[in-house]
Amino acid sequence: MQKDDHKKPAPGGQAAPAAGEKPSAGDRPAAGEKPAAVEKAAPSGKPVADAKPAAGEKPADGKAAGGRSVSEGARRAAKKAAKGPTERTVMKLSKGVRVGGKSTIEYTKEVITRFNTFTQSQQSKRLSKLRGVNMTFPLFLALSVLILVFALMALQNSSVQVDRQTISLVGLPEDLEGYTILQISDLHGRDFGSRQAALLRTINAETYNLMVFTGDMVGASGNAQPFYDLLDGLAAKRPRYFIPGDSDPAILRSSPKKEGGTLEQVVLSDWVLGAKQRGVELLSAATEIDVGQSKMWLTPAYLLNLNITDSVKLLQDQITQETEGSIDGLGVDHNNLPFTTWRFNQFKATQDAIPKMSATDVQIALSHIPPTEQYITVSQELGAKGTRSYLYTPDLVLAGHYCGGGWKLPFIGAFYIPSTYAPRHGWFPAQSDVEGLKQLGGTQVYTSPGLGMTDRIFLPKFRLLNSPKITVITLTRAIGDLIGS
Repeated sequence: MQKDDHKKPAPGGQAAPAAGEKPSAGDRPAAGEKPAAVEKAAPSGKPVADAKPAAGEKPADGKAAGGRSVSEGARRAAKKAAKGPTERTVMKLSKGVRVGGKSTIEYTKEVITRFNTFTQSQQSKRLSKLRGVNMTFPLFLALSVLILVFALMALQNSSVQVDRQTISLVGLPEDLEGYTILQISDLHGRDFGSRQAALLRTINAETYNLMVFTGDMVGASGNAQPFYDLLDGLAAKRPRYFIPGDSDPAILRSSPKKEGGTLEQVVLSDWVLGAKQRGVELLSAATEIDVGQSKMWLTPAYLLNLNITDSVKLLQDQITQETEGSIDGLGVDHNNLPFTTWRFNQFKATQDAIPKMSATDVQIALSHIPPTEQYITVSQELGAKGTRSYLYTPDLVLAGHYCGGGWKLPFIGAFYIPSTYAPRHGWFPAQSDVEGLKQLGGTQVYTSPGLGMTDRIFLPKFRLLNSPKITVITLTRAIGDLIGS
């Protein structure tokens, strides 16, 4: 039979000495010391855990008091105590960060839980549009990003920026050096705050000599009040001129005003009369602006390539015919006569202005739709003939219409402009055609980014990555800007 050499613990929990083995000196109490209390067995019959040595004591000969063997963990603890305390570098987050981060996560979870509880409770209600929606953290994050994007878009659409352009004109008279023109285009009946407060803050902070509106200030809605609010809030008393745009209501009535009045009151639309009452003039003929000893001419661009002399003669003959018809009782001629007379007056004023013009005068044309290169080329050819029947070729054309393309894509820009003359019918145009300054022969053309969204682009009526802008143009003789240095 194999003998079991495993030692059994003594009743007190200590290892019993082998037969014939005497206790070592380490097991006896030192002189003057009281013997250690004998450990009592636990009520369950299990031995009580070994007592730890007192602070500063070391177990003798690697054995605990009472003859017990020191465990491996106790030996390591003794070695560490002998070496002294170990230094550790511990990075601790501040309590505020720990608590704040924990609170944010808990708050987000609580919001999602409440939303789920609410939507689940609405499942029995047919009117609830949120029925059956189970909010998860990815969905919550996606909705948050979407809300942030729409908030930024709303902020961008309501924040008006200023595009500053310095345009060099060869031979600019000294009196016109530094002359500034504030151009506003394509409001399309938009409101920028109560009574255009946000827009007016930007405009009234600028210094300028002349203000021009290049069309579509009312737009297809026909509501002129936003335009009126803008005119009422202008602080600077400067010359102001406007032209209609393709989306604006007609400038002439469909039939003469029955109440009578002046010729303009009889033929002009109410929105035009309202604008004139607020200090802005309809530009319908060549208009002289004197600056010191120099002259600047402001002209509607549609007159550029017309034979003014022939037009005056044609309208004069038409007036004679309609006058005779009115006397004979023809209602059509009676209704048409005031409108023909008004048109004749505009052409006659332009005809009278042409002899006063000289080659040294500055010619600026206003056009709602940017002119094509062919249109400018024809104007240059007709103006070079030296006749008194055509206007001089403009030095500068100010236009609008495209609204900066409406929507722009990152790294691409505007992907469409409403132009049948542009390559690909306006799809993916050259960005120089969308807005900004470009050179067409001897004429510079500036296209304003505008304020609103054109009705000719069938997109939601807000601008994407395209801030509303007004333009401050400064004229200079410096050729450095002209050659791009």
